[in-house]
Amino acid sequence: MTMNSFLTRRQLLQSAVALPTAATSLGVLAQTPVSKIIISWPPGGLTDAVARLLAEKLSASLKRNIIVQNRPGAGGQVGTAQFKSMPPDGETVLLASVSEAMLSAVTYSKLPYDPEKDLLPISLIADFPFVLATPVPGPNSLNEFMSWAKQNSKNVSIGCAGTGTPSYYHGIMLGKKGGFESNMIPFLGGAPLMTAVAGGHVAAAMNAFGPDMINMHRAGRTRIVGITGDQRSGHPEFTGVPTFSELGLPTIPSGWFGLFLPAGASAQIVQAWNIAVTEVLKTDEIRARFNDFGLTARSSTSQGLGDLMRRDTAIWNDVFKVNDFQKIS
Repeated sequence: MTMNSFLTRRQLLQSAVALPTAATSLGVLAQTPVSKIIISWPPGGLTDAVARLLAEKLSASLKRNIIVQNRPGAGGQVGTAQFKSMPPDGETVLLASVSEAMLSAVTYSKLPYDPEKDLLPISLIADFPFVLATPVPGPNSLNEFMSWAKQNSKNVSIGCAGTGTPSYYHGIMLGKKGGFESNMIPFLGGAPLMTAVAGGHVAAAMNAFGPDMINMHRAGRTRIVGITGDQRSGHPEFTGVPTFSELGLPTIPSGWFGLFLPAGASAQIVQAWNIAVTEVLKTDEIRARFNDFGLTARSSTSQGLGDLMRRDTAIWNDVFKVNDFQKIS
């Protein structure tokens, strides 16, 4: 995919004259009154919550029915691979996390799709950190967890959302720094992962900061003790949770969600979806709802999302080199 495949902000502004509303444009793309948002994860997790909220608000904005289809499997690879073969007519879009939209190309030696060639960026949707949660009762702080883990260096099971995901590698990096062996246990999504940590089946959970993590914390069944990045959470309930970096521990880039079309979609279709999404994301309601999820609503141009994918690819390639990680075959 070349830089010419992406739309600049100037092009988007110029298109606004001929494209007064996204609803008008999308209405002429196809005959069917139904659009689909594909996600590559099961119901009940963060991606599912974001997709359903987005579908609800876009349905109202575009005055057409938008449904969510869950196609989970293989850490997001199954649904994404299926998506690439769908017609690029604007009726189907993919809501993808950083895992399937970028990181899988770094971590797997073979992938049933090529993010750069098969996914045409529409817009960034939101970004989020990753957090570490422990069972209650259990370690009360990140320092307590690291001390406990070092004392139990051969028996530290950390649940994550899947092999090859950001949380998977961050758990391993913590073990290397803390002097313990991280036994990473992949789950099919955030909901079963949090059930496992609340039940004490794993020592901790490393996952995207989202409703499943927040709700278990609020219920007093788990405790969020650490957050990735170099800034504490702006969520009012979690401002006291320290970052990994302030305690001298490894950290990773923020996670994010982006919206994509199959490769080959026209510039008009990309523009229409971009304008529709931008309008929805700037509303106070969706920003508040996303904040309660642990997310920050954030839109971008098509080119902006493409640039983010390339930047994060370079960062993760360095992470792999420094930690001597091997690609998953």
